[in-house]
Amino acid sequence: MTAGRGTRVGSLVLAPLVAAFVVLAAGTPAASADPTVLSDPNDATGLDISQVTLAADVPPPVWTIRTFRAWTIHKLWDRGYFYVELDTSGTDAPEYRALVRSDGRKMLGALYRIQPTGPDVKVGNLRAHKLNSRSVAVRIPLSKLMFGPDRTAYRWDVLTSFLSSKCSGGTCFDRAPDQGTVKQPLPS
Repeated sequence: MTAGRGTRVGSLVLAPLVAAFVVLAAGTPAASADPTVLSDPNDATGLDISQVTLAADVPPPVWTIRTFRAWTIHKLWDRGYFYVELDTSGTDAPEYRALVRSDGRKMLGALYRIQPTGPDVKVGNLRAHKLNSRSVAVRIPLSKLMFGPDRTAYRWDVLTSFLSSKCSGGTCFDRAPDQGTVKQPLPS
C-alpha cells in the first residue's frame, strides 16, 4: 500500500474501532523545524490533506487539519479517520497517536500510546470538533505525553484514512508531510 507520494506503510488495528490503518515506515528524516502551517499537495483520493495548522503558542497545542474536499460528520462515520502521530523520545517511530473519528453526530478524539506488541493503550479522550465543511481540530495536552530525557522538541505528522471502493485495497490514505516529520520545540 502507499500513502501520498509512495510512502511505504504497514497495517495496524486500533481497539476499540478494529479499523485497518497504516503506520509510516520508520526512519524517515525530519522536515523543516517549527512551521506552524504545513501545506500538502492535492495528491490523494479520499480525505486528501490540503493544510495542517499547529497552534502551539498557547497550551494545549491544537492541530487543525483541512482537506481539499468537503465532508460531513455523517459521511465520515465508520469510514474516515484523522490521526496525529507524535514522537516524544527521538526514536524512529512515534510513541503516541491521536485519533479523530465521527460517531455520526459529532467528532470524537482519543489519545493512544503505541505499543511495540499487542494493542495500543488508550491514554484518554481528546477535545475534537469540526470547524467547517473541510476542517477538523484536535487538542493534545502535552501533559498526557511522556517525553524522553533532555528532550527540547518532539516530532509529528498527520495521516488520514478513508474507506471507499474507489481506493486501492478499499482504503485511501494521505499523509502530511509526504515524507519525514515536523520538528516542534517543546514550550519553555
